[in-house]
Amino acid sequence: MSTFAIDAHRAPDPAPVDEPLPAPEPQEAPGRQPGPVHPVPQEDPVPHPHPS
Repeated sequence: MSTFAIDAHRAPDPAPVDEPLPAPEPQEAPGRQPGPVHPVPQEDPVPHPHPS
């Protein structure tokens, strides 16, 4: 029974965390433009941690 509890906890943990991450990324890229979408998210995370 110990193995079952670990398997059940391991599946729902990495599944919902990995799915929402790659899902919103590919949807915004094809939805908007591949040109302005790349430089926007890359420049955002750079200036954020600096002033923070």
